[in-house]
Amino acid sequence: MSSPTRHPEDLKRSRHNSMSSSTSAPPAKRINSELDIKSGLELVPDRLRAERHKELDEVVLKQADTDLANGIFSLISLGESVVVNSDGELDPFWTSTHLMEEMRNNRALIDELQAAWKNREFRQIRLLKLLNKNRTTVIPRSDLSDQATAEAWQVKYVGDHHELFLRAIDAMTNPERVRGKIYWNYLPIVQSSGMGKSRLVDQVSTLIFTIPINLRTTKGYPGADESVRNALLMSKASAEQTEGFASLARSSEHKQVDSAMSDLQARYAAILAGVVGVIHKEVEKLTKSGTLSVRNDNSGQDFASKWRKHLLRVRSELYVRGVTEGLELLVTPPSPETDKLSDAAKMKDAFSRACQDLCKVVPHREHQPWILFSFDEAHELSDMGSLSEDLKDPSRDVVRTPLDALLNVLDYVKDDHVFAVFLSTNSGLHKISRPRDLAASLREIDEPNASSSNSARQAPYVELPFDTWNGKAIFSHGKDTLKSVCEPEYICRFGRPLWWTRVQDNLGMLNDIFLFAQTKLLSMSAADWKPLKPKGYTALAILSNRLILEIEPRREANRMLEDKLVASHMRVAYSGPSHLQYLRSSYPSEPPLVEAAAILWNTSGFDALSHLENYLEDGLIRKGDRGEVVCQFLFIRAYDECIHDKRVRKIGSEKARYHQFVPVVDLLRKLFSAEVAEKILSAPPSNDPNGPKLEAAFSEAWIRISHFARAGDSSILEPNLAGAIIARGAAWQCRDAQQDIDFLLECVHGDKDTPIEKMAVSRIVIQIKNTLREQAVSVSSNVLYGSPNVPFNERPHMIIVLDLGAQGAHSIAAPPAQASVLSPGGAPGDSQITAMFLSPSMKVKRDPVIPACQTHSGLQSTSPRYWISVVGCSPQIFNICIVPNKDRFKALLASQPLLAEHGRQERPYIEKLLQLKPYFVEGARGPCFTWREMEKPLAAEDQHEGGDELQDWVEALVERDEVFDGDEKTSSLENDFDSN
Repeated sequence: MSSPTRHPEDLKRSRHNSMSSSTSAPPAKRINSELDIKSGLELVPDRLRAERHKELDEVVLKQADTDLANGIFSLISLGESVVVNSDGELDPFWTSTHLMEEMRNNRALIDELQAAWKNREFRQIRLLKLLNKNRTTVIPRSDLSDQATAEAWQVKYVGDHHELFLRAIDAMTNPERVRGKIYWNYLPIVQSSGMGKSRLVDQVSTLIFTIPINLRTTKGYPGADESVRNALLMSKASAEQTEGFASLARSSEHKQVDSAMSDLQARYAAILAGVVGVIHKEVEKLTKSGTLSVRNDNSGQDFASKWRKHLLRVRSELYVRGVTEGLELLVTPPSPETDKLSDAAKMKDAFSRACQDLCKVVPHREHQPWILFSFDEAHELSDMGSLSEDLKDPSRDVVRTPLDALLNVLDYVKDDHVFAVFLSTNSGLHKISRPRDLAASLREIDEPNASSSNSARQAPYVELPFDTWNGKAIFSHGKDTLKSVCEPEYICRFGRPLWWTRVQDNLGMLNDIFLFAQTKLLSMSAADWKPLKPKGYTALAILSNRLILEIEPRREANRMLEDKLVASHMRVAYSGPSHLQYLRSSYPSEPPLVEAAAILWNTSGFDALSHLENYLEDGLIRKGDRGEVVCQFLFIRAYDECIHDKRVRKIGSEKARYHQFVPVVDLLRKLFSAEVAEKILSAPPSNDPNGPKLEAAFSEAWIRISHFARAGDSSILEPNLAGAIIARGAAWQCRDAQQDIDFLLECVHGDKDTPIEKMAVSRIVIQIKNTLREQAVSVSSNVLYGSPNVPFNERPHMIIVLDLGAQGAHSIAAPPAQASVLSPGGAPGDSQITAMFLSPSMKVKRDPVIPACQTHSGLQSTSPRYWISVVGCSPQIFNICIVPNKDRFKALLASQPLLAEHGRQERPYIEKLLQLKPYFVEGARGPCFTWREMEKPLAAEDQHEGGDELQDWVEALVERDEVFDGDEKTSSLENDFDSN
């Protein structure tokens, strides 16, 4: 992560005026304090355990030069080793290049390193504020974390999500829909952590009489209902009961499946019957005392709300009594009326009677459910094990879990005005199995114990609050400034309620909010928090928060991976379709989580490029998205390089480091190699050869690209939306069918106090090509300037075409063509030519200053327009820190079609392979069509006209033995003008 050498005057740190030799006597060992008195270097609080310091020290000592014979160079190597082995505490900016420059101007750092080497421990170096990341976060204590969550529950509920949720339940219980059906009276709520599942149901309990049950087995808020949880999970039962289901699930012969499930049904029905019976008695007592009143109730809401408040005080006591009385039912001698019934039937009948009795004393709503059960952390029941009904015929196999036993019990009371909701982060709650239609779905949901025609299972509910900060608009066009949108308090307003409710009335929590977000993203508790090198699930979660990675759905392992990300790594479930074929999920634009992901991305030892390579190689990411993914990666890395470079000007708070603004010109310098960057920055406008150079036009333009967000349609181009995505710190990836552009970046011209509004915003349009042939492109004027009736502004705009797949001298050249900015009227005319950039020999000859945007009133735009075309993807084109090796990116970009993987690449073998007709293509020699009489040879100019990526590849293989050889050209920046 090297950067150009800094000038000493740019370093705003304390310096030592003298510089003696590196072999001078080391100072004595110093104690940890806020200021190292002897060296004058500030220290930070220690975030690592003493044992961890010792472990890291051993690694450093093994890597270090044993005698420091090379003087300052050995000290530089030693310092870099300490930075790398700091569990991410030290800033990755401090590479050998930057350490060397710092040592030249800061004698105190040399003294510290020598002292550390002499004492064989480097804790003091890890505490130097100079080397630490600029942050003030502290490790959140588990008690503080739980307290903050509890306090967040006291923040006023925002929105009408609970009302909408109850309306959904009412619609689900429509008699016309559910008549004669089973499994219609329960609804799974599946969503990732912090989205407000429990809070939603708690708020619903103010509208309908609710019996909440929390099955949580770990620490957290709200806490578990231990008595009911232990009884349902059998954790407090006898050893025989505890092992009964688990041992049966492990058995190779499941002859007792029906018996086991029947016993579970009896147990669960008895427990619920006991709880409902005790609650019935409590409600009767409250009604008689006048505390609750149905007659004076407003549609049951006042009754439900008062019951909710009362239950908060007596919940534990009632549930203990209810479980005790319920389990006593299991050992009650049968009556003459029930002696012939099974235990399960008797207990389910008792549960039904208890529900009917309770319904007599609660409000009778207009719609079917009068009593609502909620089971929080319901996946605990499905995690107890599973039983297979039919081992002889796997095609008819039905897997059952304790959760199925509970559903069976609830189905028995579906006509008793009872409805249940199950809350979980685990989408496995739905018995998701292999998809029926791989092309159209991500997951298939199997119907447990019932044919789909007889079941009315409800689609998972995922519509939970997002971006609902305090019930107000987050971004105010023309009011929020560059500085204000970078503050942690502002960033935490976006996304799930977890963030803003946590800091709303406790701004002190801002100090550790992003560290807390890291623990959530890594699925670690605050008490167990320690920096680590993310891999596997966590690495994918980190990458996906910043890049748009669409998981390839055609493998069952990928679907299981997606389930895991929702359950444990904050991935958001987007949709649960009514046909129950799949559940869609992804990572939306969520700035607080993005900041956490960016911190982890830049943790020492995390190699984002290697992880991305692995996921592409494993088939995790769709092949067709590779060009877009690589482009996102390039810009994210360039942005991070700007953040790490202390010479680069920034606007924003170091507390939200990866949401700061950086200059556009610095971003371009970090993205491209020095040679290419200088060509770009010195380019004149393509529509005005005498206009300002690009560097001057964008000299006060600021940009931040913490992540990418997906646009669903072209409405993002509306002028009134200009600047909105800037407030989130994101850039747009356009919809798949969007013409002209693949990515849209927006920047603001001004300073830290400049309001973000459309007249201050300019756009950078990016087109990505990943083909062997350089492509002609065109861009509609509406993209840059808005609609013809609403001109955008006269700020400079930029068009960047990255032809990443065109690899050097052997790439297939495109036919002569023109890249145009279209007028609002439609297709380009001869007078609208703005650039020709398709090959080095084709340069711009003229670009008449004819406006690309006109209003109906005849006003003309004079905005400078810069058209940049870059061909290839190598260290000669991009910054070597970002693209260290062209072969690595070549592999990333390659979609690996059939011919690319063939073992024999010589021309005769490829021709014979194509004669087998894996697909029909018409290459230069037509190997697929040798069976058809050719009327005349193809004209040379026709052989390269049109075509697609596959045909390009075939033609390349037929024409030459090897495609990817030769040197890549550095770039083609067609901004040359012919004076004639």
